[in-house]
Amino acid sequence: MQAVATQCGPTDAGLPDGLVAWRKAIGTGNRAFEGGRYQDAIRHYTKALAIAHALFGQFEDAEAGVAAWVIAHHNLADTCERLGRCAEQRQHLCDAHRKLCLAMDDASLPASWQEAALRHSRRTYGELTRFLSQYPDDQMAIDACRQGAAGPSSGQPMQ
Repeated sequence: MQAVATQCGPTDAGLPDGLVAWRKAIGTGNRAFEGGRYQDAIRHYTKALAIAHALFGQFEDAEAGVAAWVIAHHNLADTCERLGRCAEQRQHLCDAHRKLCLAMDDASLPASWQEAALRHSRRTYGELTRFLSQYPDDQMAIDACRQGAAGPSSGQPMQ
């Protein structure tokens, strides 16, 4: 589980409303996770993921937007791992990584979002390789890892 500053208040000043809602959902999910209430954690992390999906590429702070996407997926993956739901864990790890790999080459995204996707792809790749250390024959995870930590490249420089 990845923790974030979830306290609403002065640190939320200037953040898009969606990101404030994302922080609240992640914080509530983290408390549920820590309390062993994994179904509640999944519900809150799923809400956070929906918010992160809607915000992706839509506001100025690319670092926060990409981090929101990754943290929501990784927290869901961690919760699925605790519940023994290997297929769902893998799906969240793969989805997080693939989205970032695609974002790096997405000319419709601002360069700041492409660069943030590149930086965070190292984290998503690391989580995938950790998963593969436990499930070395998982073809879906192997395929996602083949995209590498920097993802595919269309041969075009970032904007």
